[in-house]
Amino acid sequence: MRYFPDAERFYPSKPRSINVYWDVSLSGKERNLLKEIEYLENIFW
Repeated sequence: MRYFPDAERFYPSKPRSINVYWDVSLSGKERNLLKEIEYLENIFW
């Protein structure tokens, strides 16, 4: 038997605030910061 509930998988929400935590450790030395910043800009603007 298969059961498909009527509940939606995702609920639209508008958060009041968003926290972004940035890793500044030495292990992130080889990161592509421009790509990460571009990603964040695409999400928020």
